[in-house]
Amino acid sequence: GACMLHTWDGNITSSSSASTFMLQQVGDTVGIVYVASLYWSSLEAELRATLQSKESSQAKETVQSLLSVMCDAVVHLNADLQICGPTPKLAALLLHNHSLDGRSFMDLMPPEDSERFCSHIVETEPKDHAQSLNVQLRDSSGGLVVMRMFHASFRDLIGGQVGHVIGVSDLS
Repeated sequence: GACMLHTWDGNITSSSSASTFMLQQVGDTVGIVYVASLYWSSLEAELRATLQSKESSQAKETVQSLLSVMCDAVVHLNADLQICGPTPKLAALLLHNHSLDGRSFMDLMPPEDSERFCSHIVETEPKDHAQSLNVQLRDSSGGLVVMRMFHASFRDLIGGQVGHVIGVSDLS
């Protein structure tokens, strides 16, 4: 029959119960190791994404600083190409006396330039350096002003959405 064993707490158990107990312990340990490895893999992926976002954010700040020195105005666009934040210099260039915040950047261009701009955005998204493109932007009276735009795309820290920094220089 079954061999009788003494457990650490002084009870007597059979060898078949001890075997079952050992298998349960091994199974629990394997389960814990598996869950821990999933956790560490998830943590590593999250850390990698955070570091990439921070690098993108630092690059964005650097590009923004350079563009603010080189260009007449700097504009931030969200993934939907809407102007984000105040843009008093762009508003002044285009003779607007109100904020352009929330407005579609594409609405400031004639159709042929907005199509070229969209193609340009898609081709350069996201890059580590700024790309340039000449376009026309409409001023407050509907006239067209020739501009050189420098564009760089970035992933936001929160949500990972693509955003854009546009430097604008009046060429007219």
